[in-house]
Amino acid sequence: MQRYVLSYITKVLCESNVRWAAGGSNVLAQYGLIKSPRDIDLLIDINDVEKASHLIEESASPIEAESYTPFRTEIFRRYLMDETEIDFMAGFAIEHEKGIYRFHLNNESLTKQVVVDGYSLPLSSLEDWFILYQLIPNKGDKANLIELYWKENGILHPFILRKALEQPLPDQIIDRTMRLLNEV
Repeated sequence: MQRYVLSYITKVLCESNVRWAAGGSNVLAQYGLIKSPRDIDLLIDINDVEKASHLIEESASPIEAESYTPFRTEIFRRYLMDETEIDFMAGFAIEHEKGIYRFHLNNESLTKQVVVDGYSLPLSSLEDWFILYQLIPNKGDKANLIELYWKENGILHPFILRKALEQPLPDQIIDRTMRLLNEV
């Protein structure tokens, strides 16, 4: 069912010229780091929120979306489509002890495209998710998977990690990221 939902989302958002990317476990699955994602994380350009929301609501039902600490995402919505949960995020941000880290949806952050039923599914980068998974409570194991992948395959987009280091981050994330940039 999730493949159908992802195919539908890819089709309608691409046909409508919405700037977006799949994130989270969908990215990990595309690199073979996990078998199947539990849900679909959509990162939407803040300027395309209403258009994207309208398109998704044509086939998905809104469900309760509760934002909690440490998330400081500007717009967070949740949907259910054919038993698949969709997390819809624009202005994705996470607060931590050194400030707020913001995911920037731009051309640099869209590092891979996967063709799904004839449409191009944009994926956010492993590098972005390496940082984000360290900031999201109880997701450090996913950052570990990315690190192991890099040790075998190399870091594909080190400039994204360097750019991330320009934002406020906890010291342990800075140290770990610098170590990886120097070792891998």
